[in-house]
Formats: sequence, C-alpha cells, structure tokens
Amino acid sequence: PPAGVPEAAEHMGRRDFAGCVRETHRHPRSAPLLGARMNCAYQGGDDAALRATCAELQQHYPQHSYTQTCRTLMNVRGM
Repeated sequence: PPAGVPEAAEHMGRRDFAGCVRETHRHPRSAPLLGARMNCAYQGGDDAALRATCAELQQHYPQHSYTQTCRTLMNVRGM
C-alpha cells in the first residue's frame, strides 16, 4: 500500500480519527492516502478536514472514485 495508508489504518483501528488525519499529512499525496484521510475526517466528525480533503481530491484526482465518495459524504453531512 502507498506510504501512510497502513499508519492511518492503525489510527483508525484505535478510533483515533484526529491522529489519523494528522498522520496522512506526513506522507506524500496519493489517492489511497487521501481516501484514508477522507474516511478519518468523516468518522471523526472533522468537517473542515473533510472539506479540505475533498477539495484536494477534486484538484488532483478528479476522476477517482474517492472524489465522488467524498461528495457523497459531504452531502450526508449537509455540507
């Protein structure tokens, strides 16, 4: 897996969603890493991180399925 994804998963396993978001910022950007950040932000209720991650996905990976998932999660949050 891309750098940072296993580390993010460790944080998620401990339900440390804020730590997960921080961890993903320490590694080079990749679609899977942003997908992990999106999940952590959503699960942790961090709407600012979710919004920023969705913007980053849209900018760098507009055709990736994570980009659509992010939009869906933002809609669920009423954003």
